[in-house]
Amino acid sequence: METGLVVGFLGVCGSLLCKRAWRHAYFKFLDNMKDGVYVATMLKLNWFHYHLRRPCIRDTASISER
Repeated sequence: METGLVVGFLGVCGSLLCKRAWRHAYFKFLDNMKDGVYVATMLKLNWFHYHLRRPCIRDTASISER
């Protein structure tokens, strides 16, 4: 099992070392993925901050009827 892991790892890294276009495409893909994760995280954090900070508005009509 370890042999397959080593061969696979060296196959991927070897192809990235040999082919410049593949290396550039691979790191561009990783950079785009990192940017996407960052944007999604910031949007979700802003959504949480907005919903946690806004005041809780109760139904005043149901309170006054009691």
